[in-house]
Amino acid sequence: MTIILLLFLYMQFVNEYIFQLPRNPYFTYIITVIIFGFVLMFFFQKLTSGKIDKLMIAYFICLPLVLINESFIASINIFGFALYLRNKEVISIEKLGKTIFIINLIVIIILAVRIYENNELVRVWGQKLGRDIIVYGFNNPNTQAEFFYFCALGVWLAIKNKYLRNILVVIIALVAYHISLGRTYLLATISLSIVDFVINAKLFRYYKFFLVVTPIMVTIMMFVFGYLTRGLYVGGIIDSGVAGRLFFSGYIMGNLDLFRFFLGFSNIMTYIILDVSTFAIFATRGMIMLIFMLYCYIKYVRAISSHHYRYFPAIVSSVMAGITLPMLAWFSINMIIFLCLLEHARKINHSYQIDITERVTSEKKSRALFLIFHNKL
Repeated sequence: MTIILLLFLYMQFVNEYIFQLPRNPYFTYIITVIIFGFVLMFFFQKLTSGKIDKLMIAYFICLPLVLINESFIASINIFGFALYLRNKEVISIEKLGKTIFIINLIVIIILAVRIYENNELVRVWGQKLGRDIIVYGFNNPNTQAEFFYFCALGVWLAIKNKYLRNILVVIIALVAYHISLGRTYLLATISLSIVDFVINAKLFRYYKFFLVVTPIMVTIMMFVFGYLTRGLYVGGIIDSGVAGRLFFSGYIMGNLDLFRFFLGFSNIMTYIILDVSTFAIFATRGMIMLIFMLYCYIKYVRAISSHHYRYFPAIVSSVMAGITLPMLAWFSINMIIFLCLLEHARKINHSYQIDITERVTSEKKSRALFLIFHNKL
């Protein structure tokens, strides 16, 4: 199912952001129906055992909210996929990486053929940092940079050799930045390699602290900036440096009412650009959903122990990208990879803890038997 959903999301990504095709909403609905079927199956299984997952409760609460605000589809799909992963055996991250690599390669080949047939797909996006940005079949430079990030992440997950995978990641990052000038994705991709080389058991707790604290601090900053700039136009160097995002956050805070504060704005992303994932969740689904998703995220991160951090650099990299872009606000390719990484780390650590407990129990039993035998002698 993971691969099927990944294929659907890639088809959706290509349909929405590449070749300037009209958006087709059916991919989202197909994905939602597939996930709903699996959640329903898990629900009946849980009823027999009498154990209902908290995420399952959140999933069913969110279902009717879609009638009020369509953006809740993203949350129910995220929760549903997380439930699927919890009921699945340990995920093969390398298989996931290889699949992403193959799909990326196919998309690049199709893109090259389409550009060869139609030169108009290559166009200048506009002036930025003193030079024009050329987009190759994509609808904007950020989407183009995002696709390169998929490529880098897929290569990193698929290749075991640390030096080879990081050389390829750095090459992809430099090429992507040269073409698209995507600062966020450059930082996220380079952090993948940096953390991979410097992470160890001693530094692990500092990385966990970063993962927990940074999204919360950035979210608070967005609320503060939005409150201070509500109803105002923030011009000049400051807003240009953040591509006009201060104005948008100010617009959100200036148009809040009680209903929107708790359940978000309906269809706001059609006319407002929001980059920070957590603030995008608040704007589209409200404060209750933001708090619950942060709670789930922090719980996942805290469950990762220093005994297994093979894929921790990819988690750090995903969060780095999600801090300044809405990558983790929607059920997307990024979210599938991110949830697979978190669930994989959680399951590995859980099995490690069970193994340690069983060993300690076995040692205690052996020692007790030895003492009984020794006393009899």
